[in-house]
Amino acid sequence: MTHWITDQLGTIGIFHSFTEEGVVIYDVRDILDEEKDIEIIKRKITIICCLLTAGERVAVRCAGGLNRSNCIAIGVLCYMNPWGTNLDEVWDHNYKKVKEAIPHALISQTLIDTTKKALISLYPRWGETCQRK
Repeated sequence: MTHWITDQLGTIGIFHSFTEEGVVIYDVRDILDEEKDIEIIKRKITIICCLLTAGERVAVRCAGGLNRSNCIAIGVLCYMNPWGTNLDEVWDHNYKKVKEAIPHALISQTLIDTTKKALISLYPRWGETCQRK
C-alpha cells in the first residue's frame, strides 16, 4: 500500500509494493544510512524531482517504508519547494507533512543529517544559515 504524502509523491516498503497502474516505483534501498551516501542521495532526490516535474506519480521504496523512503521524500519536498533561506525551517515543515501522512515513519538522525548535507550541496545558500542540530 502506498502512503501518499502529496497527490504525486508517496512511500512504500518492499513488501507493500502494490500500487495502482501508472505509478513509478523508485527504489532507495541502496542508501546505507551513512555519511558517504551524500552523492547517492543527491542523485535520487534530483531524479525523483525530474519524474514529478514530468507529471509522473512516484512511490519511493525502501525495505520497510519507515526510514529511507520517508527521508528521501522529505528531501524531495525540500528541493522542489525551497521557499525559505533556512534549511531547518524548510525541513521541519516537510517532516511534519510526512509524519501526518505516515505516522509510523521512523527516520534515523544519521540519515537526516546526511540528507541535509546533500540538500546544502544542491542549495549552497542553505549551508550559510543552517543551524545543525
